[in-house]
Amino acid sequence: MKSTRHGQPPHIRHPLPYTRRVEVLTCAFADIDPPSEHKPIARLAHGLDRVLFKRVFLPCEFPGVHWLQDPRSRVYNFTPWLESIPKVTDFAFERVTGFIRSSQDDDLHTLAKIHSRPYVGSTSSLTGLLSHIYFLISGGKEVDTSVLSGAFAHEPTNFTPGQRMPVSIVLRYKDGVWAVDSGKDGEDDSEKNVLTWMGTLLEKFLTVPEPEFKTLLRSSPAPAEGEEDKRREAYRYAKSNRFLMRSQLDCVDPRLPGTGVFDVKTRAAVPIRLDLLNFEENSGYLIRTLHGPLESFEKEYYDLIRSAFLKYSFQARIGNMDGVFVAYHNTARVFGFQYVSLEEMDARLFGQDVKPAGAVNGDGAPTRGARIFEKCVKVLEIVMDEIVGVFGERSVKCTFETRERSPKMNIWVEPVEWDAEKEGKGKSLTESKETEEETKVAEQEKDAEGEGRVKTEEPPIVQIDVEVQNFVAGQPVWGSRAIDVASDENWILHWAISHSSLEASRIRANLASAKDRQFRAWNFPANISRPEEMEAWWNALDFGRRKKAASPSGESEEIAAGRLHDNGAPSFNHRLFRPASTNIEVLRQLSRDGREETLRAEAEEEAMGREKIVWGLLGNGGVANSENKEVPEDGSSASTVTQASEMGTVDAVAQTNEEKK
Repeated sequence: MKSTRHGQPPHIRHPLPYTRRVEVLTCAFADIDPPSEHKPIARLAHGLDRVLFKRVFLPCEFPGVHWLQDPRSRVYNFTPWLESIPKVTDFAFERVTGFIRSSQDDDLHTLAKIHSRPYVGSTSSLTGLLSHIYFLISGGKEVDTSVLSGAFAHEPTNFTPGQRMPVSIVLRYKDGVWAVDSGKDGEDDSEKNVLTWMGTLLEKFLTVPEPEFKTLLRSSPAPAEGEEDKRREAYRYAKSNRFLMRSQLDCVDPRLPGTGVFDVKTRAAVPIRLDLLNFEENSGYLIRTLHGPLESFEKEYYDLIRSAFLKYSFQARIGNMDGVFVAYHNTARVFGFQYVSLEEMDARLFGQDVKPAGAVNGDGAPTRGARIFEKCVKVLEIVMDEIVGVFGERSVKCTFETRERSPKMNIWVEPVEWDAEKEGKGKSLTESKETEEETKVAEQEKDAEGEGRVKTEEPPIVQIDVEVQNFVAGQPVWGSRAIDVASDENWILHWAISHSSLEASRIRANLASAKDRQFRAWNFPANISRPEEMEAWWNALDFGRRKKAASPSGESEEIAAGRLHDNGAPSFNHRLFRPASTNIEVLRQLSRDGREETLRAEAEEEAMGREKIVWGLLGNGGVANSENKEVPEDGSSASTVTQASEMGTVDAVAQTNEEKK
């Protein structure tokens, strides 16, 4: 075969059942008013809104990072109350509104019926699918890390294995509408993931004033019956050609461009993410510098580009948001904050937009990121039509995967429920076209095996293969080249869909292989080395689901945080655990060193009687039961600030320069 290294990409090697094309799209989402009352969109508390607007541009420095406490001067840029994160087990998750699955959202289903949209989904269930479609379209395009320092000049620029992990969903059918739910075979281990709970806690921590936040802790009495705000969280509902999508609106500031809405993201430091069960020891890890390969904001930002920005950008577009507010932490301590606009994420993912000559902001064609998003949504709609056509009006479970360097996206489809006695044994699409005589033989075998045995047969399975070809100015190009084209260039996407003719056993083997790539083993926590020790530790790990609390009668009762996490607690499986690797041990040692340094610094400050210095004006919340020296923004003088723990009021006692000597 002739080399195509420097020429045009090769043609598709075999004919496919049918092909279509996606041209320049105009499927911009249209907003839909929610049918029920919802809570107002939250605002940042504690003066954190400064992060949205104060953006620092220095040589070799990515913009927008704000230290909570400056590491050199020890001056706090925000209230020191934010520094220490409450323990997850101290937060009453049952007092906040929990996540609602797409299939359980009555408003979403009602709107879909009103607007004649066959598919509904939320950002959490759709962004993984859109990501795999992007991998298919882009042909392995890498991210742009050129804004980072030399510490990352030779680091990988592809997406992380976690970002490329196969995505499983369940399409739940009800009255003409399919709802996309995130789905995972077997037990869901998210209940044992501290970050699953930490995200909910920290979102309230950053958007609620201190006195109000304290009412969400288990140490505070539960609100009386009838006092709870039962309104829904704020959502944006929007429709495309075939979809009705829902996005939760975390935060708003009307001074930002557009809607002023943005997402709140909490980003755990690298040892927490890679070594989740050892979170207690790893909570000693420090972010010490702006730049560097470890213990730096730059390391966390680099990981965000490769592992999260694609998902964040899709979520922002579904919610018509301006960007994301990121809080960097180690589960015990907050280090700093950063606001990342949608334009910045687009630049890291797709390349910097080049505006056509004479164009100004708001004029002309959509941005590169917007056009990519629209094409991904259109392909998703096409794929969904294909999926639901396989088994008709019933719920199905699907797994999507575009492997690295693969020209295809594979989708495996199975019915959620299958009565083999009534509907036949599981087959592939080709095998399902059996003769009537073969069916009779199968029924005779069923009778011989005994009544009910046939129901254990596996359901039928179909493998759908999706391929695309990009054309720019009428010429075929690689996906990475298509992503790079200017927004005013003509980019057409041809797609082709086929159903695999492989036997069911081969298709199931392919699906099993994809499921294996979804698997991520847990590391043994420190000081645990034997399976029986691990089992006892695992079974005792409980972040909120079965917490005991005092009932009004004074007796202990079980609190179920089911509104937040509605999956059952997973049982112990020894195959899911492994000893820590050498790289993980390095991160653990850094965490131990960081904790020792933190304790030493705290002891020194206490011995010296050093006050906490806060730069500028305190925002909402403040610091309970502590004195803090406040440094005005003009630097002319300082004052000691005392925060009343109950009322949240600030009593500023003037302090002259003479008193400071």
